[in-house]
Amino acid sequence: MAALQQRDLAADAEGISDGHHHPAEAATDAELRERELREQLRWREREARLRAALAAIDAGTYGVCVDCGAEIPEGRLRALPDSVRCVPCQRVASRRP
Repeated sequence: MAALQQRDLAADAEGISDGHHHPAEAATDAELRERELREQLRWREREARLRAALAAIDAGTYGVCVDCGAEIPEGRLRALPDSVRCVPCQRVASRRP
């Protein structure tokens, strides 16, 4: 940590910057980085759900609603292979805070 602070101080002292000449450019870059991080998080969450679906296949529980135990319709599983709830149970779960 101290090494990073020293490097930053040295860069400031030498007048080295990140290439931005206007604060708006830096803000735009920060927004783009934030957007990329959110997208990466969404993909990681999706990957985790798909891995859970594969585990459910191995366990023989794939296609069974985790809330009510009913069979999840094939059409729903084709559209959303990582579904863990039937449509009625998903509606209820989506309303929860």
